[in-house]
Amino acid sequence: MGWIDVAYYAGFVFWFQDYPRAAAAPGTLIVAGSLFVAATVAAALALASVFRTRERPLQLLMGTSLVIFFLAGLSWPAEATPTWLAFLARLLPTTPGIHLMVGVNQMGASLVEQGREVLNLLGLILLYGGVAWWRFTRPSGAPSTGA
Repeated sequence: MGWIDVAYYAGFVFWFQDYPRAAAAPGTLIVAGSLFVAATVAAALALASVFRTRERPLQLLMGTSLVIFFLAGLSWPAEATPTWLAFLARLLPTTPGIHLMVGVNQMGASLVEQGREVLNLLGLILLYGGVAWWRFTRPSGAPSTGA
């Protein structure tokens, strides 16, 4: 599902709406999209592991999605965001993911040039993937802290 979104937005929408874009190398776009999707899925699994009902994470994200968008630094300049809040925003996959996809797809940047975002997403994959793995592989008798 994540890759369908990447293909739709990075491919069809930019072509159909004739948005300015660079000729991104297909391999670079595949790696960048894969990192973004993997970090988002890992974060969603980690978040879902905290709740007992499957609807709760979606309810939380619906109420905070606008804040998450502003923290990404596209509609609100990152320079005007307090430093501590900009640091916390790097813990959300959307912040480095959006910057990586814009850099690769619209500016033609390489993965080396976008190294900060690549490393950020790799760290988030490990962090959230580790949390999700730990939470979902615990013995069933282990105490739960879910809400």
